[in-house]
Amino acid sequence: MIVEATYILFLYPPTIEGSFSAKIGMGFDKTSTDANMEVTLSNCHSFEDVIKKSMEILEVLKINRSTDFVLVYPFSQSNDKTQTQRVIDRSWELNEIAMINGWRFDKQVPFYQPNKTIIE
Repeated sequence: MIVEATYILFLYPPTIEGSFSAKIGMGFDKTSTDANMEVTLSNCHSFEDVIKKSMEILEVLKINRSTDFVLVYPFSQSNDKTQTQRVIDRSWELNEIAMINGWRFDKQVPFYQPNKTIIE
C-alpha cells in the first residue's frame, strides 16, 4: 500500500492575525477512514509557510501528493463584516495558490477525512 497526501487543512480563523495551525491529511485508501492519518503543523505564519513546511515533511517521509490534492480553508462568513472580508480574501488567496500549483481548493475536507494523528 502506498501512502499519499490528500489535503492540507488550514486552521486559520478570521479572528486570528498571528500564527495559526494546519493539518496535512494522508491515507492509504480513500475509501477507508481506518488507514488515514494527519500531521499537525503549528506556529504557521502564512499559507506559503504551511505549504513549504508541508512539502518538506512529505519529502522527508517520502510521501507523494495524490492526484486530487486539495487545499482546504473551511471558515464561513460571519456577522462581522471585517471577519467576513478576511475569510473572502484568504479564500481567494488560497484558491490562487492552489490553481498555480495545479491543486484543488475547497471549504470541506474530502470524505476520506483521517481519524488518527501520527505526528503533532
